[in-house]
Amino acid sequence: MTYEEHKAPAKAGAFFCWWEHHEARASFGRMFYTEGSAMKRSITILLLAVGLTAVAQAVERPYQTGKIVDVQRKVETRVLYYLVNTPVTQDDPHYEVTVQIGNTVYRGLYTPRHESDTLPEEWKPGVEVQAKIDGRHLYIKRPNELEVEFAIAKRTAAPPPVAK
Repeated sequence: MTYEEHKAPAKAGAFFCWWEHHEARASFGRMFYTEGSAMKRSITILLLAVGLTAVAQAVERPYQTGKIVDVQRKVETRVLYYLVNTPVTQDDPHYEVTVQIGNTVYRGLYTPRHESDTLPEEWKPGVEVQAKIDGRHLYIKRPNELEVEFAIAKRTAAPPPVAK
């Protein structure tokens, strides 16, 4: 029996012939997997993306030598609640540290988790520190090799050196 004979109307009241049913199932299967190449392609792309992400995270920016220009401890008062039209407030300390790295001056903001957390006392204007810039964050190494993360609030060009 040829293919054309199978395409002919079915005999004896059958709605479709075996060949059409087989053809429909085969095309449905091909819709999802074309001999496994789509699955292989998807897995390859996924592994490549994961590998590139791991490499990008492994490449860490190096620390540079910077000089502290200014350190300020500031307090921001916030309202906790009102008691008969009287605000009850709390003072939240935060630090502004200005560091010059190369030809750029960065002003970073640091809010400690606890009020008793402080910056190292060695961090005074004129002191050299190890710092790195990563996007909107400035990281400065403490003397104990831990780092403090600052949110960069401002970037400006460093003033030219004063000739003597």
